[in-house]
Amino acid sequence: MDFSSPTRIPFRVVIKTVDETLNNNDVLQADDELKFGVLANEVWEFQILLIGDLKVASDITWSFGVPAGASMTLLREDYGNWLSQNNALIVRNDVVAAPALYEYHNKALYIGGANGGNVQLYWAQETAAVEDTVIKAKSYIIGRKLN
Repeated sequence: MDFSSPTRIPFRVVIKTVDETLNNNDVLQADDELKFGVLANEVWEFQILLIGDLKVASDITWSFGVPAGASMTLLREDYGNWLSQNNALIVRNDVVAAPALYEYHNKALYIGGANGGNVQLYWAQETAAVEDTVIKAKSYIIGRKLN
């Protein structure tokens, strides 16, 4: 193996700069900041950290959207369950002993198809409630291109 000319592996880091709040809304919405662009046929691994402030009634549901023809497999590190989805949203409902500051770590493998686009976080309150559910600043996505 020749180490004299190391291959550069492209990384992307997206860090949420401000808190984002939903109130009385259980309809998935695109996060304002947590997304990154991919080209056709690319393969990426990424990790995500969501920091949330959850209240008693609302809880949280979240998902990822991927470009048409792509697939993504999530490994839920806290439970070890693999979840796969092709060209759609992967929806996770997380029951948290609220009120709580919520931290969720996740890893995923993204396999692109014929279309580029965004890998996009979507989220909402699990149950619409007149209280704030917040994804906090400093939440992030770190992506590493594998091909």
